Amino acid sequence: MPCYAKGIDPLTIKGSWGGAIGYVPFMPYRMNYAVDGTINLHSWADAIFSVANYLKKFGNYDMSDKGRKKGIFSYNHNDS
Repeated sequence: MPCYAKGIDPLTIKGSWGGAIGYVPFMPYRMNYAVDGTINLHSWADAIFSVANYLKKFGNYDMSDKGRKKGIFSYNHNDS
């Protein structure tokens, strides 16, 4: 599990009813995209850099309109 690999006990993390963690809802199984050694997704700096890393690596986010839409859709499956 990525949480244990990062040294985090998932039972101590507070999150939403669906299990998402932090200011930008991050699911625990995606913690491998968090960018620093001390993960605190309730810190704006950590949350923003972590989701940017996720969008770049998982969502293939790039600067084109199509790339931005594809990257964001990979994070949130909502067309609006």
